[in-house]
Amino acid sequence: MVNHSIPVIVLASLSMLVGLMFLSIYLRNAKFQISGSFSLVCFAVFVYDIGCIGLYNSTDFAVSAHWQRLQFAGIAFITAALALFYNKFSGNFSGKIVPTIAIVNLIFCIAMLALPGPLTLTAAIPAEKSVEIGKFIHIRYFEVRIGIIGNLQLLFSLVVFTVCNIGLIKYFLRSRSSDRKEAIVVGMILFYLAGLNDFFVGIPIYSFVYMFEYSFAGLIVSMALMLVGDFVSLVAEYEKINQRLASDVKERTKELKVLSGLLPICAACKKIRDDRGYWNQIESFLLEHSDATFSHGICPECKKMLYPELAQELRAKKNQK
Repeated sequence: MVNHSIPVIVLASLSMLVGLMFLSIYLRNAKFQISGSFSLVCFAVFVYDIGCIGLYNSTDFAVSAHWQRLQFAGIAFITAALALFYNKFSGNFSGKIVPTIAIVNLIFCIAMLALPGPLTLTAAIPAEKSVEIGKFIHIRYFEVRIGIIGNLQLLFSLVVFTVCNIGLIKYFLRSRSSDRKEAIVVGMILFYLAGLNDFFVGIPIYSFVYMFEYSFAGLIVSMALMLVGDFVSLVAEYEKINQRLASDVKERTKELKVLSGLLPICAACKKIRDDRGYWNQIESFLLEHSDATFSHGICPECKKMLYPELAQELRAKKNQK
């Protein structure tokens, strides 16, 4: 196993783990659609990294062509997933753009897998690359030449990445987002620059190390920062709500007047003795110790006792009816 494939193995494992984590967040609560779309980006990068690992350890051009096809499948998957993630993040794409991008990438993916030959990839036309950085880093890529269909796919993906990044920067400047979202913008820009580098290296315009598979780590870190920041903000908001509720309950409790315990009441006049030893009319006591109010009336028994003539007159009228 070549040394420069070891970091890619680590990053592929990291992409899969992070993808599963964000997918679990989405499955627990479908409202977190950004997490769901980012998990697709992680899985797409994992597919691309597997292609890179196979290619870097290959010394046979026929085998390399198969691993390069897997890379192109990963690029198609990444492009569609990244467009979906960008749309969930900023909402700038219309409803038909993301499905269109996905369909075009699916067509490219099928063409790259089903049409072996000079139009896509063929072992008959090797394109071995050798890169030296300083005295200690010497990397060889046993690649085959990319055909016109492969170059068109790379160009299409580059256009999608460019549109996403320009739109993301405009969205950030317009919304004046927090530092957590600024990290996402920085991660996306680095991801884009690495893809641009790999496009120029693959054509080839200049000779350098492929960086796309390494740059995704920055996007993972920025997404993690945003997720943790959102979680902290959510906890802080819940704490504010709880504090506000506790304060409201405390204020309402002060306003409540509740009668409880043993109340001494006179057996004759029905006055109530308060905690200071004074005897109060029941109306005065209840007004002071509760929120009750009174309206006066007279019960039938008292009406007969106090106003016998009126009671007799009412009874007579009732009998006449």
